[in-house]
Amino acid sequence: MASWPDRPTPAVDRTAAEVFPRRARAVLIEVDLAGARAVKRMLPDAVTVFLAPPDWDALQRRLAERGTETPELMARRLATAEAELAARDEFDVVVVNSRLESACAELVSLLVGNAPKPGASGRGEIAKRPATPT
Repeated sequence: MASWPDRPTPAVDRTAAEVFPRRARAVLIEVDLAGARAVKRMLPDAVTVFLAPPDWDALQRRLAERGTETPELMARRLATAEAELAARDEFDVVVVNSRLESACAELVSLLVGNAPKPGASGRGEIAKRPATPT
């Protein structure tokens, strides 16, 4: 797993285009919205996954329960989350993090290639979205 949510997009572009396709069959990277868009631009066949909260109230409650954010940071994080949630339809797959265990299982399933086919039923919270032309 690689994680660059705060790095500038060009670093993600270079890594996605040059390193990942040669080194692994499945790669999990954590990036912000701009990074996800950059990866999709460089690797159109990449499957992008949006990890979503069950609802807005749950997101606010989870952030508050952590007790790690100042009111200013909390407001900034919620503003970022609002923009990211508005873009969730840009992603190929949306995993709703209602329960940590099931969300992790969904992600592992995607990584090992056992994700459901588009239109398949019975998996609940995971749904493949058709790729949109750019």
